Amino acid sequence: MCLAGDGPLRGHVEQMIQRKDLEGIVSLVGSVGHQDLPTWYQAADITLLCSHSEGLPNVFRESLACGTPFVSTDVGSISEIANPKYSMLVDSGDVGAFVHAIDQVLQGPHQENAEQAPVRSWDDMAEEILELAESLPDSHGVADSVMNSSESA
Repeated sequence: MCLAGDGPLRGHVEQMIQRKDLEGIVSLVGSVGHQDLPTWYQAADITLLCSHSEGLPNVFRESLACGTPFVSTDVGSISEIANPKYSMLVDSGDVGAFVHAIDQVLQGPHQENAEQAPVRSWDDMAEEILELAESLPDSHGVADSVMNSSESA
């Protein structure tokens, strides 16, 4: 098992790996450069994130773009892109549910479904934002605010 990423708890994780005699099973690879991420996602069976607080992390968009399912805590906006076909969300702090979700994703059809997951490009998202802005009634003054702020810049 490879754990990519880095942070202030790395030393603690290394000690736990040694204490549990998992050196031959778990490898900490540290930070991975952006250019190498697709290779790691494609080689992975699953992408995991067990945060207490998030927005909508790109890690899951990138994971799905490479056909890799994910398990995460249900925080922030992650539920906006989660789908039970290719992901599972659990309550933050519920370690048992997190472990169960990992097992379910590894043994279920999630991998195959993740490979079929729709991936939105930046252009797709920009188009959706423009469509949303154009659908707003003029009484909101949004278009005028945007135009006025860009003219004064």
